Amino acid sequence: MNLAFDRRASGALPLPDLEPSGDEDLTPRETEIARLASIGMTNKEIGQALDISHWTVGAHMRRIFSKLKVKRRAAIQLAMIVRGAA
Repeated sequence: MNLAFDRRASGALPLPDLEPSGDEDLTPRETEIARLASIGMTNKEIGQALDISHWTVGAHMRRIFSKLKVKRRAAIQLAMIVRGAA
């Protein structure tokens, strides 16, 4: 039995490992950007709101995805809630 296949067939998505570790805490700027992304703002909108380039926002988002161990913007809010950062 292939567990990965069964999850896909049932429509269930695997949950990320949400346990924080000391070296994976978000910086204050990453937390700010993650909060804005979690309410649906685009990189361009976040950049305009914070007066930074959308390219800089993208770089922060890549680090946020890595640190929170998520692959989708929609998972950022859940990961932050579980970690107590929301």
